[in-house]
Amino acid sequence: MSRRTPQQDPYWNHNVHYHRLVLDAVPDGCGRALDIGCGDGLLVRKLAGRAREVTGVDRSADMIRVAREHGGRSPNIAFLRADLMTPDGGAVRGATGIRDAATSPPAGPGTGRGSGHDTGIDIDPESGTDLGIGTGYDFISAVAVLHHLDFAAALDRMTGLLAPGGRLVLIGLANNRTPLDWLISAAGVPAARILARRHGGKTDPPGMPVQDPGMTWNQVRRVARERLPGCRFRRHLLWRYSVVWEKPREGSVNRSTENRIDRRTRNRIACRITGTEQ
Repeated sequence: MSRRTPQQDPYWNHNVHYHRLVLDAVPDGCGRALDIGCGDGLLVRKLAGRAREVTGVDRSADMIRVAREHGGRSPNIAFLRADLMTPDGGAVRGATGIRDAATSPPAGPGTGRGSGHDTGIDIDPESGTDLGIGTGYDFISAVAVLHHLDFAAALDRMTGLLAPGGRLVLIGLANNRTPLDWLISAAGVPAARILARRHGGKTDPPGMPVQDPGMTWNQVRRVARERLPGCRFRRHLLWRYSVVWEKPREGSVNRSTENRIDRRTRNRIACRITGTEQ
């Protein structure tokens, strides 16, 4: 999969700032990618240049509508209104995918899918209804989503959606508790002001849900390491953390994600973690 030249973002905020860290972690030759809590679909549209097929899911009907308006006709993108935490796969009945009943070719016998390009979303050939998120993804991302959910349960759910050898990248928020937490957060203020000025201000898309995080940085780190053995947790300057984890392949020894990720990918991610954030 060739990597497209990045385009100018339509807006900038602290979450968008770390999109590049997510993109740099996409494995070369990625087949199927999933962005959880995709919002207006900005990251999904970027991931489409790194993966063969990209699915964006969000439980907000308004956000999915906006996402489809901006990118729903791209050949390797699909958007699905779904709740990650619903056990049967999360599809919200009545929400249609980008190949709805009016545009999809008939499904093959007994498949429940339209023929042609397959994004891993099951779509009823008669009603156009999405049937579930699916599983077996090579890459999953979630940006500023986990503080809206039960953190441990959401991690377990996402690991179940990954294919063996698949990669999970999380960007999230946490609460300050210790004096060191507050000191690090204070250090981010001048950087945030400079970056916002450079990008013409900080903007959040209309309709995006807002919620304060309930877990502290240490709590997030501890639970992530319990649920994702060998993951790499990093705290970043603009009040975000990142977690990168690879699901072990069947029969493989559980090594740290740091050791499993290839050197080129590690270097790309490292430059986002250290002092080269632009």
